[in-house]
Amino acid sequence: MKILVDHNFNFHKLEEVDSPSNLSKAVQIEFEGVSVYLVNNFDYSYSTAANIAEEKFFCRLFGVLVDPFKKVFEGKVFFPGTFDPFHAGHEECIKQLRELKSGHKIILAPDLNPQKDSELTNPLAKFYELREKFSNDIDVVIYPGFLGMSERNPTSNWIKNIEGTRSLLMGEDSFYNLKTWINYEDLIKELDEIVVIPRLGTNEQFNSALSDLKKINPDLSAQRLQSHPFEKLSSSQLRL
Repeated sequence: MKILVDHNFNFHKLEEVDSPSNLSKAVQIEFEGVSVYLVNNFDYSYSTAANIAEEKFFCRLFGVLVDPFKKVFEGKVFFPGTFDPFHAGHEECIKQLRELKSGHKIILAPDLNPQKDSELTNPLAKFYELREKFSNDIDVVIYPGFLGMSERNPTSNWIKNIEGTRSLLMGEDSFYNLKTWINYEDLIKELDEIVVIPRLGTNEQFNSALSDLKKINPDLSAQRLQSHPFEKLSSSQLRL
């Protein structure tokens, strides 16, 4: 059987004779005897609904068994980003966060940058790449729900949907530039905690930025993690 998964995470069954023109750009995965094609932009109108138990198959394929926004994941930290590519700096974030918050779930949420044009040719494939990388890691959950969105998805739009403590992990450069984020004051008011990975900044800079944020949300807490060897790494530079 051939299954096509489109950018809105809809399943479509492909007949053997079907050959959509954009299938050549799809990422193909063999999974449980099914040929799965992940496509970002889907405009093929001749496919039919997949004759499979979609929800269970989706959970097995993407490894998403529980909605990470719900309170069942009480100890959790969201780590959004394009991860294009995922690099040693991101791994260092996860390593240090794991040490800081033992037993917490780290929710990787691959997403398009709402303030930049996307350079991801296939966000679904990016998700599956991360899912494979962390398939045996019980502390890391990969959340696919943002990749199917056709519109920009600023953090301020979804942070309020998190039940329980609202914690974000981000790079120091992002932390210092929060004022440029869409509806950033609304975001800061909704947050309980920010965990910051160093990116060539100083403790003085960190404390000054935190002081400004506390004027918006006095209850906000923030922690700066340890310096590390990958502070100069950035995805945008690696793409050059």
